Amino acid sequence: MSPTKSKDAVYWPADRPYPQNDLLQLIDALDIDGLSNFISNTLPQLSTEIQEAYTALPALQSDVSQPAHLLMAAARAQSPQIFKFLWDALYAPHNVGEAEALSNSHTPVKIPWACLIHAAQRGSIPLARVFVICEPAALARVQPPVAHGRRSGSQILSAMRAGNLEYIDFMRAHGVDLNHEWPRIRVLRVAVGLEQSDDELEAKLRFLVDRGVRIKGAGALRQLARYGIVEAAKVLLDNGADVEDLGEEELEGETYDGKPVESAMMGAVREGNVEMVKLLLERGADANQKNHQGETPLSVAETKGMDLILAALRHNK
Repeated sequence: MSPTKSKDAVYWPADRPYPQNDLLQLIDALDIDGLSNFISNTLPQLSTEIQEAYTALPALQSDVSQPAHLLMAAARAQSPQIFKFLWDALYAPHNVGEAEALSNSHTPVKIPWACLIHAAQRGSIPLARVFVICEPAALARVQPPVAHGRRSGSQILSAMRAGNLEYIDFMRAHGVDLNHEWPRIRVLRVAVGLEQSDDELEAKLRFLVDRGVRIKGAGALRQLARYGIVEAAKVLLDNGADVEDLGEEELEGETYDGKPVESAMMGAVREGNVEMVKLLLERGADANQKNHQGETPLSVAETKGMDLILAALRHNK
């Protein structure tokens, strides 16, 4: 990188007004000395516009700024050392405590959301350790609102979808509650919906249940009843799931496929899952529980001519 001097300021070639590509190349090469030389010696000589793009508070508060992209490059390079160096050099000088931030109407600088999600997806505990040093509450942070105030995505779910259960344990060790985004995110429901083998699902449910994931109101048993995954359903039932799985939804007017929620038993009957019906009956499910249309599992089975399910339901009377 050889800038061309003009009076007191240093300007980069017109076709490359910012040194971003050079900096990204240094990160890819894991050249922390080169980065240090740029920030300490070269950056102070550049134009005010370029300096502010890397050091001004508004740039550091944005997730789409030049420095945010540098942090993301360090995360992609799986380099906690470079991430920490960039944070200390660019972000830390602006950091203040939460109390001071509130009193001065100052938004603290934070790790870009994309970096947090990337580390969770990769299961990078070394990066997570640095995150906690840079921003102690980073792992408990939820995604900022996007369009229309809605949020999507979650650090816990990103780790779970990638099978990074050790990363989830690291998050928990740093004070993150598996249920901290309830009811917007119901971890069990998402876990059941992932593409995986039945054995993988059962192991994942045991992992989550052992760590205090919320079961009641998650709707996970209803899903398992429709899918007919008996052993996984036993895990939830053995750990306090309501056999009907109707209560404590905490969202008014909740629906499934546009219809009011039906019991786990009704879902099992509609899908013809005989073994699931037997399990739910053993655990106390009501074959005469009415849905919003006045149907019961027994009446649905009769209408559809489900002989094996009818036999199980009638035998249980």
